[in-house]
Amino acid sequence: MVKGTGSPEVEAIYSRAMALDAGEDSSARFKALWGLYYYSMTSGRLSEAAAHADELLGLAQRLGADDLVLEGHHAKWAASLWCGNLAAADEHTQEGISRYDCTRHHALTFTFSGHDPGACAHGVRAINMVLSGFPEKAVKLGTEAVTMARSLAHPYSLANAMWHCAIVLQVGRQRQGCRDLATELLEVSQEHDFPMMRGAGMFFSGWATADGGDLEQGIALMEEGIALFSAVRHVTRPYMQAVLSSATADLGKPGEGLELLKDAFAATEISGERWWQAELHRLRGRLLVARGQHDKSEACFRSAIEVSSVQRARMLELRAATSLARLWSDRGRHAEARDLLTPIYSWFTEGFDTLDLKEAKILLDELGP
Repeated sequence: MVKGTGSPEVEAIYSRAMALDAGEDSSARFKALWGLYYYSMTSGRLSEAAAHADELLGLAQRLGADDLVLEGHHAKWAASLWCGNLAAADEHTQEGISRYDCTRHHALTFTFSGHDPGACAHGVRAINMVLSGFPEKAVKLGTEAVTMARSLAHPYSLANAMWHCAIVLQVGRQRQGCRDLATELLEVSQEHDFPMMRGAGMFFSGWATADGGDLEQGIALMEEGIALFSAVRHVTRPYMQAVLSSATADLGKPGEGLELLKDAFAATEISGERWWQAELHRLRGRLLVARGQHDKSEACFRSAIEVSSVQRARMLELRAATSLARLWSDRGRHAEARDLLTPIYSWFTEGFDTLDLKEAKILLDELGP
């Protein structure tokens, strides 16, 4: 039986390799440590993955090997993003993009992660940028990641870049672009038998379908996609559950939506995955508003603002502030709502055609000067 990268047997193999190279800085030790890092990442143990990433970069720098230093940054940018450390993800993706040379570094694809590090740096940076409040720059980077991956004629690198770009488009609520990319991701994944990425394609196709109004069909696709994806990889499952919970609530099943969020919160406590934590709080608040539990929903929105502010996830902070401002406005607290939302909205320098900024502006206009 073939074992996946997240299986305990894989961890045992790399742990044994680490023990054999104990106390010695070498490329062999780096490869064994990378294996442990990738096992932790795939199995959803992100706190462990982040610690391994620190070790990897330090070891690569001591060895002075250019290719291993790039892979050290590769480990750091992935672990940093999913753990919600956007500042570190920004730093390490920029290092990756600056260092990457296709002729020298594409071969690393076949030694380490199975996907091209240059395309990955662009894709992860794109996700980081949309969370940080730069949706236009994010789409540009995501498109560059896909274009770069196409030029490599390496199918899994292309699927990985499409996955990253689809996250950017979904976070930016760009339904048609996400639908188109999901369709192509499904085609690539089916042609080359990438079940995890096929699950991702189904999930994003399902979101676009639900967002377009066909909630039942969209939810069914998302559920099937999450199951396929999660059979291989746990990272981003809480994000996927959160998106599903919102659609489930829109279908008139807020109780089911809250259960999905409960599972997502529980998973993040175990894994250390924090990049979508603010949205978990905000969505819980939204579902509690529908139940008339306004005090609890306000606490959720405040938690979402606090988490996103600490992470400097400006797009998620704007969503949370808009949700809380709308709640306050509905309860006659217009001045407080305006004072909360105005400075956050005013921070933005791009993306004024996105739905999040449009909705915030409409609410501000309603609140008056």
